[in-house]
Amino acid sequence: MDVLDSYKIDLKNMRTDVAEYQFALDDAFFEAVEGTLVKSGKADADLKIRESGGAYVFTFHIKGTVHVPCDRCLDDMDVEIETERMLTVKLGDEYADEGDMMILPYEDAILNVAWIIYEFIVLEVPLTHVHEPGHCNVEMMEALAAHLVTSSEKPDGSEEEKSADEESDKTVIIAHGYSSNAKQMYSYAKYYHEELGYNVLMPDARGHGQSEGDYIGFGWPERKDYVQWIDYLIDRNGSNAQIVLHGVSMGSATVMMTSGEDLPEQVKAVVADCGYTSAEDVLTYQLKRMYNLPSFPIIQSTSLLTKIRAGYSFEEASALEQVKKTDLPILFIHGENDTFVPVEMVYELYEAANGEKELYLVPNAEHGNAYDANPTLYEEKVSDFLTKYIH
Repeated sequence: MDVLDSYKIDLKNMRTDVAEYQFALDDAFFEAVEGTLVKSGKADADLKIRESGGAYVFTFHIKGTVHVPCDRCLDDMDVEIETERMLTVKLGDEYADEGDMMILPYEDAILNVAWIIYEFIVLEVPLTHVHEPGHCNVEMMEALAAHLVTSSEKPDGSEEEKSADEESDKTVIIAHGYSSNAKQMYSYAKYYHEELGYNVLMPDARGHGQSEGDYIGFGWPERKDYVQWIDYLIDRNGSNAQIVLHGVSMGSATVMMTSGEDLPEQVKAVVADCGYTSAEDVLTYQLKRMYNLPSFPIIQSTSLLTKIRAGYSFEEASALEQVKKTDLPILFIHGENDTFVPVEMVYELYEAANGEKELYLVPNAEHGNAYDANPTLYEEKVSDFLTKYIH
């Protein structure tokens, strides 16, 4: 029996006007959900469902402790959470999402609340989460101090920058993933800096780390930020600068989206690790995988709201369309066991790219795990690829 089967609620078979459920959330729950931020913890979730006038009012009360990586040292830290949330569900002819109301079809009136509970938990985790002073991993903090130096010159946003020990015209801009930050890309920075002799620039994306911003753009508005970072590097390092863009997950989508812009000749290559084809595609896939719901009309209505509030639609945010516009060399990397961004997407991206390209599929690697799965081969693939374009 699947761990999450016990979270299925059959509304048509409710025998009373009020039903109550208690769920004990543990590590097995978080592992089964396969979320990207909270991967372990212990919490209690109480659910009361009240039927009234053909509508089912779900009231969730969730309390406990979850573990998330510290933004500074990457060690797990405890976050206490407690929240009460409501959701109204009605039965209708087809799936629909109308703000705080969800409509389920009569013939499939079963709702799995596991992922709803998980999302409510994630909403309670602060965007920036760090240990109290003095509680971070000492070895990691010493390593960060040795390899990462905050620049005194910054355009908008926040960055971590490291200059090569010897003067170099080679710089990599490293783009982190959703809910991550620059410091969590330390292993990539260390490789580029120590093994390849690159300068390293690692910006915090909008709404992440030390950067400001109320909205996360899945790479689309961020691509404009990266164009500015590229201009900043050329102003700083001169016209002989050679620039590589390397991104992971949302960062991968960001650098691919950036590649389709009108970039200066100093940008030489792109490394795209486990990126998605578009915001619409990945959200549609996750909606089906996690909630067993169709994309219409949830994705369309949410996309419209995003257009109004954040200035872009999910359809616009397409790495697939952007790589069609560029002739930059791209190394595509993807874990064969990725269930968050399906491996089929990297095949689409690879086929769509017009420039020189290579594809590296990593056996047994899950989402964002390609480097950790085989660091030696990963570095070898990246080094061999970049040697062709960086001199």
